Amino acid sequence: MGQPAAPVQVTGAIVTPRAGGTTFDVHFSYTDVYTAVDGQLQGEWTVWVFDRDAAFGDPAKNIGAITIDVSAAQLNDSMGVLIAPAPIPNATRSVEDFAVVWDQAIAWPGAMDLESISVTPTGSEYKVSLGMSIGGDVGRANVTPRDELRVGQIYRMQVEGRNVGNTLIGGNIHANITALAPDRLSNIIHRESADVTIRRAIGIITAAKSIQGTISVPGDVDYPSMPGFASIESIRVTNATINDVGITGNILAERGSINSILTTGKIGTNASAKS
Repeated sequence: MGQPAAPVQVTGAIVTPRAGGTTFDVHFSYTDVYTAVDGQLQGEWTVWVFDRDAAFGDPAKNIGAITIDVSAAQLNDSMGVLIAPAPIPNATRSVEDFAVVWDQAIAWPGAMDLESISVTPTGSEYKVSLGMSIGGDVGRANVTPRDELRVGQIYRMQVEGRNVGNTLIGGNIHANITALAPDRLSNIIHRESADVTIRRAIGIITAAKSIQGTISVPGDVDYPSMPGFASIESIRVTNATINDVGITGNILAERGSINSILTTGKIGTNASAKS
């Protein structure tokens, strides 16, 4: 995506620590980003959101709620949000941008846990594409209603957990995840091809232990003025054991297709694990 030669800080972003100082809520707007880059390359940016510790070693902090206001964006403007360490000065770990293909792993996590993402105003979610890697969980366990991640496209989501001694901690998706853009409005595509037929509302979502929330790509259900298919390339649970929940959340592509669902653990409809 278009952006300045080196990342610049979005000084207009509001970062609010919660009690305890290990979880931070983040709010920023299209105008904040436009101001930070002095209007360069208006309309298409990558915005990194990450724990600064992650650029120099393992992340130590959580991201609570991310809210993104795109009310000032023009019709064709788009934004890629990348939860991974940015290539800041002296960083020993960084992710330069969205990968060329969605099947390429994001090398480093940007935070421990992530709670939720929302885009305002409602109906503008299609402007935001998400790529992310975290070392904990997405959404909080045992909250009703579940936390929500609602964006336009999910290019790649890695919820890998982290090893503490010989124990894998985290790696669970508790939140409901919705990618609201139809395939044809998904903003990030394979960088080496202009073939729009390989767009997907969701590229890959991979979790280490479990997917307990609903994953949905409604397509033209929420956007009747922009009808189109909405598809999922791959859903994966990679390190689940017999003691892990596995996949219990619904995975829905009512106006498209799901290419693959892979898990090393259980898959079912345990009502106690769902909302």
